[in-house]
Amino acid sequence: MKNIFFQFPEGTPKVALIVSDKSVEELKELEVIPKSSKAVIKPFNKSPKAKELGMSSHVDKLKFNKKFTDVEFDLELLALWFLNFYREIRANAFKVLDMYQSRALAEGRQDLLEVINSDKQALRDLTTTLDLQSCTTPEQLANKVPFELAIDYDEKYKDLF
Repeated sequence: MKNIFFQFPEGTPKVALIVSDKSVEELKELEVIPKSSKAVIKPFNKSPKAKELGMSSHVDKLKFNKKFTDVEFDLELLALWFLNFYREIRANAFKVLDMYQSRALAEGRQDLLEVINSDKQALRDLTTTLDLQSCTTPEQLANKVPFELAIDYDEKYKDLF
């Protein structure tokens, strides 16, 4: 078995993946791979490393290098994916903070309201303060987790009421 990354659509740097024991030529004859598509073959690994696993599960974020001799992550697309992923996590954090904000408001806890509002503002600012464009490798992008998203807001506030 081998991983075969190939151009799809034809004539673009976009990538599709098929895992097969057949050759590229056989797959072209079967019309699985478009006839004029370039292809890169990589060994299939039953125990892939993190980067290999990421490449096989995020094929939509891959592109061919300029010489069409290898595939690599499209860092711009990968950064957008991480940004959207962080937005989803942030949305869940807002739900928790909104609940505690309502409780603090109902109890007249101005001190807690100020802290919760500060946390919410830090979350809102994430999309403008997070610098993913400075990352030059997929690993740098993956490791650039905003501190504000690592906070368990339920744990932070539950004992304060």
